[in-house]
Amino acid sequence: MQYVALGSSGLKVSRLSFGAMGFGDKAWRSWVLSLDESRPVFRRALEAGITLVDTCDYYSNGRSEEIGLLLLAKGASFAPASADGVARAALHNAALLGHARFLAALLDAGEDVNRADGGGATALHHAARQGHADAVELLLVRGARVDAAGAAGSTPLHEAAHGPIDHRPACGPAPDWARETPHYARAIAALSKAGADPDRADEHGNTPRKLIEANANAEFRAQALAALKP
Repeated sequence: MQYVALGSSGLKVSRLSFGAMGFGDKAWRSWVLSLDESRPVFRRALEAGITLVDTCDYYSNGRSEEIGLLLLAKGASFAPASADGVARAALHNAALLGHARFLAALLDAGEDVNRADGGGATALHHAARQGHADAVELLLVRGARVDAAGAAGSTPLHEAAHGPIDHRPACGPAPDWARETPHYARAIAALSKAGADPDRADEHGNTPRKLIEANANAEFRAQALAALKP
């Protein structure tokens, strides 16, 4: 298999793409393959070196995407390294993007909720960092460790405490603090309720409380501090 650059993303993908319209729910189209029927087809594509899967939420009303994630999770231990050089599994990418439904499907299939990526971060770290409150709450219910230490001793609460800073400048416009702050506050509240320590220091001496107090956005400071347990 030959691999080519995917635009300017920093990723390399297979030259051939694997169409997934035929995976999903027969109630949508009679010729669609179910999860079990899709396994040997998908396995053969992975064996051939294909890493680019073409799917969308229109196919079987989203079931095609779920099947693709489930089969990728079983077919490869990690996705290729991302633009930042860190290898992540499907679970981490679903958390990073806030896809709670996909997270649930992966966990139902047996994925380890506390699995760390190549940089030491768990799915809960990623969901908290992006302020995806729905994903944070789901992961906590499913047994995610609220005190898991990632890079430099950072916990999920440390990640959420940064707020919606412009941590992905190449992926879109600057963050909308007014819109995103309530989601971060809800994620912080969920982590705090689950037992996260707001005064635990990372390897740089930063605590979640200190990070929040040092934030330049007054509304974020107010909502985030209110979300911390007393």
